[in-house]
Amino acid sequence: MNSDFKKYNLKSNIDIQATESIRLSLNILVGRSDNNRLSTQEGTTSSQGGGVLSTALLFAPTESIYNEDGSYTVHPFGTPLDNPVSLATERPQEKLSDFMQSSLSGEVDIFKHLKNKFILGAETNNTETGSYISTKTEYGNTVGGIATISNSKNTNLLFEDYLTYSRDFNDQHSLTLMGGYSFQSFSSRTALASGSDYLTDAGIWWNLGGASTVQQPGSSLTESELSSFYSRLIYSFQDKYLLTVNARYDGSSRFAKNNKWAFFPSGAFAWNIYKEDFLASSDFVSMLKLRASYGVTGNQAISPYESLAKLRYVLSVDNGNVVNAVSQSSVANDDLTWESTAQTDVGVDFGLFSNRLLFNVDYYYKKTSDLLFSVPLPNYSGYSTQLKNIGEIENKGFEFSMELTDIVKRIHWDSKFNISFNKNKVLALPDGNDILYLTAPGQLVSITNSQILREGEPLGSFFGYIYEGVQQANDELLENAEGVGGERFRDIDPDGVLTNEDRTIIGDPNPDFFWSWNNSFSYKNFDLSIYVQGTHGNDMLNYTRLALEGNLSQYNSTTAILDSWTPTNTDTDIPSMSSRLTRLSTRWIEDGSFVRLENVILGYNFPKRLTERLKLSSLRIYVSGQKLLTFTKYKGFDPEISWSSGNRNQGLDYGSYPNTRNFTMGINIGL
Repeated sequence: MNSDFKKYNLKSNIDIQATESIRLSLNILVGRSDNNRLSTQEGTTSSQGGGVLSTALLFAPTESIYNEDGSYTVHPFGTPLDNPVSLATERPQEKLSDFMQSSLSGEVDIFKHLKNKFILGAETNNTETGSYISTKTEYGNTVGGIATISNSKNTNLLFEDYLTYSRDFNDQHSLTLMGGYSFQSFSSRTALASGSDYLTDAGIWWNLGGASTVQQPGSSLTESELSSFYSRLIYSFQDKYLLTVNARYDGSSRFAKNNKWAFFPSGAFAWNIYKEDFLASSDFVSMLKLRASYGVTGNQAISPYESLAKLRYVLSVDNGNVVNAVSQSSVANDDLTWESTAQTDVGVDFGLFSNRLLFNVDYYYKKTSDLLFSVPLPNYSGYSTQLKNIGEIENKGFEFSMELTDIVKRIHWDSKFNISFNKNKVLALPDGNDILYLTAPGQLVSITNSQILREGEPLGSFFGYIYEGVQQANDELLENAEGVGGERFRDIDPDGVLTNEDRTIIGDPNPDFFWSWNNSFSYKNFDLSIYVQGTHGNDMLNYTRLALEGNLSQYNSTTAILDSWTPTNTDTDIPSMSSRLTRLSTRWIEDGSFVRLENVILGYNFPKRLTERLKLSSLRIYVSGQKLLTFTKYKGFDPEISWSSGNRNQGLDYGSYPNTRNFTMGINIGL
């Protein structure tokens, strides 16, 4: 309800042959997007920040939408909780963006084999965001309505220039040399204003002057630069032996003063065995190539100024007067530098029967060092985290693909299958110590840590207790544990006491393998495409089910609790409904594997005699569907979503908005 998205684009591409040796291109894209949106995935059930989806699940199902006087109902127990309809209608948000992307590029033939190319690019995005919490909501009523409006302007400027020398020698050798320089400048400007206590809700965020209480405004300016020198050599001998060497020297202003620059080399070699005499005349083998490569890439994906000790404005009291002051908000790190990933790849490509059957097999090994990671700091430091370069992570695995064309010639069936196996592991952490961190939503206050980084274990592993069912009368009772009918956990120590030391790794969000299968059919004027994909072996931490079935007392639950333990119903895996401390355990870990019918497209090409009569070169109609069917054991809405972001926060679900099933009809006209 009350959510929609509109987008308008205008695009222009102009190519100019200025002279025989000078070519110019001008590309411009301008547009506007208007997004009326709702809050769907917040991690709290408060009226101010509760998500519509999670609230719909937690809200009492016995309540109507409206009271007899026309006001919205609220959840009748515990913390006041607005009903989801009021959250969808009384908390409007609009994000209006105007954007422009443009580039001017030119290529000049300096000599016969030497070319120069330059690129000038600019990208801007101006965004205005307004939000209002109505007095018809619980929180809005306590503050008389609250309006917020913010503006941001993001600019990205690019300059790039490089020379390319290409030449063939004696029909045996082919050489390409390239060298260049690029410079990027990023800036972001923001401003925010907010007010509360209004006489009427009518003005929403366009009536800030009507606020009786003005909130503290905010503004910011962040800037960063990226400078790069790069070169490449490509050499081929008889199209049999292929060599590529790359080198980059990148500098980023986001890192510490003495660590802004880093060198990233890479190289690859390929042997086209099919070109050798002993295979050139083969009727069976139509392609055979061996490949090997090694390279290092850098990551600068952090915010500007993260290496510096930053200050923040605060309010203080001086002689009974409230005054402005500043305090330090972060700890400096003079050693902060690039995160780097070194990757080795060995592969083979081969084709059979005139390439009707193609295979690709690859083995890769990636080692990421100097990870950019926010490390928790001791409470006595006064700071929660500090960004550091810590530890190492490895990813290794196999990738296999097979493509078969003209399987049935009359129907013309082409099929392509891909499968990838990956193993992820943390290799090193500071002093070898575990790093625990919390990703649980705010309402689950008793959960202190939910995930762990540990040497030798997968990245972002889930951390908690091993659930062993309901505590029965004949079971040994651990000290500090629940009584009969409560949750029973494994005593890992074992010391007969349930403590934090009994927690362990209880799940891995990283899949063992994933695959896709794409099939294309054509028969006469009809064409059909079917795309299926799957992911297997990954675990999901279902915070949604924990909130619903974890006995938070005052909120709704699923029908699973109808089978909860009672003195007359002891043969069950669902504990009693008595109030308990919420603990993270294997009870909330689920298999996130799935197989999904991702895309189906059915089209019809009108016969040539009709298109000629209409004076068209082609005419095609089609209908398509995306995410049509999903097969999974996961109990949530969608196994292919995540409540949080980042490669160490995968496999989390809390009131997450699922992927949508889409249907499209279209027509393609060729003039």
